[in-house]
Amino acid sequence: MRFVSFGVVVVVAGSLVVGAAAAREPVFSIASLPRLVAPKPPLPNNTPWIDDTTSDGDSRAFDLQSSWLFDPGPLMNAVRRAGFQCGYRRLWSAQKFKPYDYRTVTGYALLFRTAAGARTALTAMRRDDLKHSPPGGFLRWPEFGDESLGAADTGKEPLAFYEWRVGNVVLVAQVDCGGTECHFTDLVPVTHAYARVLDARAKRTS
Repeated sequence: MRFVSFGVVVVVAGSLVVGAAAAREPVFSIASLPRLVAPKPPLPNNTPWIDDTTSDGDSRAFDLQSSWLFDPGPLMNAVRRAGFQCGYRRLWSAQKFKPYDYRTVTGYALLFRTAAGARTALTAMRRDDLKHSPPGGFLRWPEFGDESLGAADTGKEPLAFYEWRVGNVVLVAQVDCGGTECHFTDLVPVTHAYARVLDARAKRTS
């Protein structure tokens, strides 16, 4: 009888702890999204980044069908089921000031109805990353939480990204050369620095 009572106390206490943790989760709205991805990339130093998000007629706000992140299929379906509401992005480019240097830095904010939904979506994204990212290219930066994950490919068409969660938003920092060859050799530290400013903005906004 004592052990049963003890078990009940543990469960109740555990529930209270979980409830308190959930209560501290920041909650964002659609109106929050532009602020979350507003910061410019801090690296490379003195790079004249310009906001190139809408240069081709693309929108900053997006739905799953035009997300630039998900192809139709199981991952998109999992993100939809997790309660995806809206996304917002900013694309920073330096190519107009440095001809033939097609480096771009993009920040994405994916809004979900609940923090639990954002966690579920991020888990699905991580699972997909583990299947398709280059061997040995995974990035893990503990400051963004145990749920976070990224990857980098430093080949002829370099790419790096990192994904993590703040409350009911999944954030993605991505650095690439638009699918072309370039000499973007510092893309991992650039991605890390950009993720840090996005994370700091999200935590201040919340």
